[in-house]
Amino acid sequence: MKLYTFIADYKGGTYISQYMAKTLEEALSLWIINVDFFNEKQLKSFKKNIEYGNIEYPAKLDGLTNAWCTCYVVLGALLLLNIIETVNDTRKMDDVSSSVDITSC
Repeated sequence: MKLYTFIADYKGGTYISQYMAKTLEEALSLWIINVDFFNEKQLKSFKKNIEYGNIEYPAKLDGLTNAWCTCYVVLGALLLLNIIETVNDTRKMDDVSSSVDITSC
């Protein structure tokens, strides 16, 4: 299992979460299922786009290792998502996914 860190920027907020997964695709699916910073209307729009296949596969970032980027439009606002395959320090990471909102930093 690999540790993936997701850094999402949406409407002035930055939201960071981590998921353990075998592949980038699996980690992205976990992120989509667990996204928690949308209000009800935004979440409905986002999930509808995903259901209809309106999803761009993350692009590998040139010049970087294990780093990808993708974006979505949710009710007219851009969501920028960066994904990094992170070194997994098992002494500090529980099996449970974690998430933090750093908007107030």
